[in-house]
Amino acid sequence: MWLGDWLCRVFFWLRVYTCSQAESMPAPLSTTKSVRLLGSQVRFQYYQGAFWVSIQNVEEIVKKHVAIWNNQPENVPLWVVLANPGDALSIPGVTFGNKIDGKAGMELPIRAHLIILNRHMVPESLLTTFLHEYGHAAYRISQTKDWNEIDSEVEAIQFSLNALADEGLDDLAYREAEAIKQMAVQEPYKSAVAKLTHMAIWRKYARLTNGV
Repeated sequence: MWLGDWLCRVFFWLRVYTCSQAESMPAPLSTTKSVRLLGSQVRFQYYQGAFWVSIQNVEEIVKKHVAIWNNQPENVPLWVVLANPGDALSIPGVTFGNKIDGKAGMELPIRAHLIILNRHMVPESLLTTFLHEYGHAAYRISQTKDWNEIDSEVEAIQFSLNALADEGLDDLAYREAEAIKQMAVQEPYKSAVAKLTHMAIWRKYARLTNGV
């Protein structure tokens, strides 16, 4: 039995830093157990309106998409981790045996997808980054032999914009598209944006006119 069969649930190992505090709270999160995250609502002004995104909002959306992923039997488990840049990453829920029954060694064949998010980001950045990386993961499992960096970027952008639209977060989708446009001066974003030009979801949130 490989480790992924045993880890049939997603693990979300969290130590969340809010904008006003540096207290941490590690907690395992699965599709069947709720978890409290640190954080209060943060208000941001975007374009013509204002909206609220809380860490609880992010948690709910992440849990939903991870559950969808892990409920598909053909997918290997998806893990989401918050970390500082440069942190060593550990496998959620895995230890080297136990102290009572010590082992000389272990062999663990691990098959999983891992999404890593910078724990110092504010909630709306955690959300958009998660959705973008989720799109990359979805593309990777659909293109196991013919993976392409530019097409992966196209899929990630499409997925994040569609997911934000589905959540009713249009203002955040406009902001995300604007950020992608600013990054399009370099590859792979430049070529990805060129491919997105004729796609309705991109034209809407990138605010492209019919003549562009």
